[in-house]
Amino acid sequence: MEPSSPRSTSGRRSIHWNGVHLDGTPDDAGCVTIINKTSTIGVIESVSFTVVDGPEKAAVRSDAAAHCEPTGDPPCQEVRVKTGYQCLAGAVLPSNAPEGDYTVQPAVHFRYVCVNAEDAPCNEVKDWKGPPPTAESPVEVSGWTTNNVPQVTMHIGASSPSPDTSTDTSDAPSEEG
Repeated sequence: MEPSSPRSTSGRRSIHWNGVHLDGTPDDAGCVTIINKTSTIGVIESVSFTVVDGPEKAAVRSDAAAHCEPTGDPPCQEVRVKTGYQCLAGAVLPSNAPEGDYTVQPAVHFRYVCVNAEDAPCNEVKDWKGPPPTAESPVEVSGWTTNNVPQVTMHIGASSPSPDTSTDTSDAPSEEG
């Protein structure tokens, strides 16, 4: 992971660094909960999705969790997420995608303000392109990650047929008296 050269936003040094470790919980509707298990408050700018396995590499879009079961968590769209809190993201396949099962990888686009190089995720940055951050000279770290972010499985088409549990009783003895 190579950082890009630093840039300045409102007097604060800023670097790009991909790959910090986040966490998440998937469900079977193409939704994923992104959990900030770092020790630093972060901003989840967005979550994008890519098909990694399926009938075709269909273009996947995010619907800001509009189709997801409400959890009380905000959508992962420019949301500030405190340590231990979470947001919700949802993937949607195109209506013309071929039937079948799809495995989709979420990628979380984030931004953290680091005030030291010891707290997570700031401790994952290998090259600060200058002095490490301090409370007096914080550094904004932005990038994207799939580290520890679980894949989601989605299904397009008719549900799989359930096993036939009915029995033909035409030849069964009658229990009538």
